Amino acid sequence: MKILNCAVFAAITAMTIVANAKIVIGTPAANEVKDKDHLAFEVNGSCVAGQILKIGAVDSAGKSTALSWTKCQSWGFSVPLNISALKDGAIKVTALQDGVARPQSASISISKSTAVVAQPPPVVVAPSSIEIGIPAAGVVKDKANLVFEVNGSCVAGDILMINASDSAGAATIPVWTQCQPWGFSVNIDISALKDGAITVLVQQNATANAKSKTVSITKSTGPVVVTPPPVVASAPPVVVTPPASSPSSSAMSFGVGGHSGYTAYPLSQTEAVFSLLNSKNIRKYRIDVNAANFAVLDTMVPLAKKYGITLRPMIYPTTQAQAYTFAKRYANDIKIWEIGNEQDQTRTGAQDRINVMVSTYKGIKQASDELGAKLETTINIMGCNSDYTGPGATCAGEKAGAMWFTEMARNSGFLFDHVSFHYYPHYGDKGYFMDLILSQLRGFAVKYNTKIYYNEVNCAEIYDGNTTGGFAGDKGCYDSIKQIFDILKTSYSDVIAEVTMYELFDNTDIGGTEGHFGLLYDINKPKPNFNLLVDYANKP
Repeated sequence: MKILNCAVFAAITAMTIVANAKIVIGTPAANEVKDKDHLAFEVNGSCVAGQILKIGAVDSAGKSTALSWTKCQSWGFSVPLNISALKDGAIKVTALQDGVARPQSASISISKSTAVVAQPPPVVVAPSSIEIGIPAAGVVKDKANLVFEVNGSCVAGDILMINASDSAGAATIPVWTQCQPWGFSVNIDISALKDGAITVLVQQNATANAKSKTVSITKSTGPVVVTPPPVVASAPPVVVTPPASSPSSSAMSFGVGGHSGYTAYPLSQTEAVFSLLNSKNIRKYRIDVNAANFAVLDTMVPLAKKYGITLRPMIYPTTQAQAYTFAKRYANDIKIWEIGNEQDQTRTGAQDRINVMVSTYKGIKQASDELGAKLETTINIMGCNSDYTGPGATCAGEKAGAMWFTEMARNSGFLFDHVSFHYYPHYGDKGYFMDLILSQLRGFAVKYNTKIYYNEVNCAEIYDGNTTGGFAGDKGCYDSIKQIFDILKTSYSDVIAEVTMYELFDNTDIGGTEGHFGLLYDINKPKPNFNLLVDYANKP
C-alpha cells in the first residue's frame, strides 16, 4: 500500500522504478538569509508520496549537518534543520531520495550570516500574533466550495499548523507551512467533515508560548441524495450480516488494500466501498492511518462492522503518546496494528526508523495493557533478491531476505506478533526467482512462529506500464496474478493467513506507473483482475 506509495519492490533488480520521482523544496526560499536567530528552521516541499527522503545542508568548507530522514506523505514533506554548526556564507540545502537506483534530488542555496547582529527596530515588537483573513467568520461553504484557501498574517519564520474540525470532533489532516514575510496560504478540504459548524484552526508549532487563531464557518451541503453505483446494485440491504463462515475463512483469506485522503478514496464513499466488498465476499481491507487524524477510522469502524469487513490499519510510525491515544480510542474494534510500511527498503538509517517504530509499539502496548485489550502488532518487510549485489542492495547474499531488519527491530524492543510481506511477481518469475522470494516468506513464518499477512501483491508488469490489469491468457499481468494465487493456495496456505491485493482504485494522485495499480478504474468500472480476486475470495 503506498502507503502512501508502497509498491516499490527492491527484489526486482533491473527495473527499480524512479520515474516521475520529482522533489521540490518550497521552504526555505532560494537566497534566503539565516541570521543568528533563525538557524533552526523548517525545510518542506513536494515529492512523490511514499518515497524515503534524506535532507541535510552543507557549507562552503564541506561541513554538513546531520541528515534528517522522512517519508514523503500525500501533502509532501517537512523536517526541521539546524545549521548552527555550519560556517557563515553559502549553505546548500538538499533533499535526496534514498535507496533507489536513480535517485532524484532538489537543492537550493541560502546564506548564513551571524557576524552582524541585526537588532530589530524597537517599534516592531509585535507578539507572535496570527490572523486569519480568509475564510471570514460565519461564511457558509456549500458542496461546490469544500476545498478552499485559508490565508492570513503571522510572524515570518513561524511554523504553522492548519486544520479544520466539525462538531463531532472529526478533523482534516493537518497542513504544515512556514510563515512568509507576506503571511501564509494553504488549501483545506472539508468534504469529509459533517455539515454544520466547522472550526478552522491556525496554530504555531513547538513554541513555548504558542499562539493560535480560529474562525467558525458553516458547512451546508443540503440533503444527500444517495444513488447506489451500478456495480453495487446487488449489495444487501441496510443491515448486513456477514456469512457465518465464508469459503476462505478457515484457511487463507483474500482482501484488498486502499487509502485515505486521496482523491480516489473520499471518506464520503466509504459505505459504497464496504457495500461493494461485502457483496463480493471480500472481508479484509488494509488502509494507512495517521495517529493525528481520527476522521478516517471514526468513519470506517462503524461501517466496517455494519458490512462485516475486518480493517487492517497500517499506522505511520509516531510518538508513544500519539500511538497510545490512537490505539486506546479503537481498542474495542481494531485488535491488530501494522506499524510502518516497507521500512526495510534500505539499511541506511534503519535503526532510526526502527526507533520510531518502537515508540509506536510501546504506545499500543501501553493501551493494550491498561485496557486488557490484547492488542497485537505486525512488522512489514519486502521480499528481497539476495542475488542482487549492486547499488542499493539490502540483502546481498542473505537468502533469508530482510530478516536482518526484523531481528534489528526485535533486538531494539519491537516485539511484534505478526509479519506482513510484499512481493510483486512477473509472470516469468515462476521457478527459481519465485521460489527464492517465497522461501523467505516461509522463513519468517517459521522463525517467528506466526502466519504471514501477504498484504501487498499485484503483477510486476504494472511497473512496465500495464494500466488495465490485463486479460486471461495474456502471459502478463492477469496471468501473473492468477499464477501467484494458485501457487500460494497449493503450496503456502499453511503459512499464509491473508492475501491482500494492492490496491482497490487507480490512484492517479501519486503519478507515474503506481497510479494504475487499481483493480477498479473507479467504483463503477472494475478491471478484469478485480473479478479474478473475487473469484479466489469465494473459492473453497
